[in-house]
Amino acid sequence: FLLLLFNLLYAVAVVLCAFLIFAGLGSLSCRRLELVIGGVVRKPPRRRYSVTFVIGMVSLMAIVSIGLIAPLAFFMGMPFPLGLDDASVVSTILATCLAIAFGFNVVILLAIGIYLVGGWTSPR
Repeated sequence: FLLLLFNLLYAVAVVLCAFLIFAGLGSLSCRRLELVIGGVVRKPPRRRYSVTFVIGMVSLMAIVSIGLIAPLAFFMGMPFPLGLDDASVVSTILATCLAIAFGFNVVILLAIGIYLVGGWTSPR
């Protein structure tokens, strides 16, 4: 998202905010899932000011970033309440240490494996 938002601070803020919000929503809905799809798409008014264009583009990039994160975070949030009995803060520290030692690709592959095992062994 750094390439999309062009600023490290904005990228971290958008990613963390969107992930936490949608993971929380996923956690809230793990007992019953009701999908409501709808809404009105409104076109922004046309302006001739370059500042408005810049603000619009930055907003669009943030929305695209949130749109890419939201579905993944929402569904990843569902196992969180169920896994809290077995996991703790140690997993965050362990993931950071593994990322430093072996790289983010290894951490991502381990996370995928853990989610697959958790989904496969889940009683539901």
